[in-house]
Amino acid sequence: PELGSGWHAARDGQLLVLSRFPILAATPSPRGEGRWYSPGLRCEIDTPGGPLHVHCVHLYTLRKGLEAIMGQKWRGIPEMKRVIGIRNNESEVCSQFARESRKIPTIVLGDFNMTGDSVVFRDHWDAWQDAFAVCGWGCGYTFGTRKIGLRIDHILSDPIHCQPLSCRVGPDFHGQHRPLVADLWVR
Repeated sequence: PELGSGWHAARDGQLLVLSRFPILAATPSPRGEGRWYSPGLRCEIDTPGGPLHVHCVHLYTLRKGLEAIMGQKWRGIPEMKRVIGIRNNESEVCSQFARESRKIPTIVLGDFNMTGDSVVFRDHWDAWQDAFAVCGWGCGYTFGTRKIGLRIDHILSDPIHCQPLSCRVGPDFHGQHRPLVADLWVR
């Protein structure tokens, strides 16, 4: 749908950041090992309160590994190991890239393709505040099938400059994911 005037956009592949404030710079993250696309995009946004970095991420999914295990049983283990390696590497790359910008208020958001209790999530993102974990309510499922609901989309902020005030799952727009909406106070 058309957003109307007054919006600023930055895009890199499937990553998109929209802002009501001017986007001064957009920098793709380094790519993971052997990957064709950047898993993250950092935008410097010129807000009335000063610059803000917003990182949009989309990390590799475990789906292909899980499908290999379900379809091939133990013969699917090599594919699962390959997929886990890609996901771990992309998470580490994006986490390091986001840490570089924490001198100013920084927000990291998007499809992490992992839950907050994942070992990979804790290893790479534990220093960040997870808005839903801080002030959300309920399960917070952002991705669901007929059999399972998961919160794999996150809004993270650096604890030095930002404080989550509220976080909720938005309405179902009939896509694979439901939006996650947070109000953050930037110091």
